[in-house]
Amino acid sequence: MPVVEASLKYLRPAHLDDLLDVAVVLDRIGSASFACDYEVARCGLLPATGWTRMAVIEADTGRAIQLPNWVRELLAG
Repeated sequence: MPVVEASLKYLRPAHLDDLLDVAVVLDRIGSASFACDYEVARCGLLPATGWTRMAVIEADTGRAIQLPNWVRELLAG
């Protein structure tokens, strides 16, 4: 399931030794893809937000295919 779109918005700095919490929320499920929103938190502050969209592809052809039922059920749970 490759990432086919991604966005990241930097709001404030984070440093190499910072402990970061990453919250992931499923935003939407499409016929052949799904999208997640992300919030990166540090000490109550929000250094970054973002989102990604992943697609399910046929390994041999690289073409998008419908989400298998087991993936849809896993995401819906």
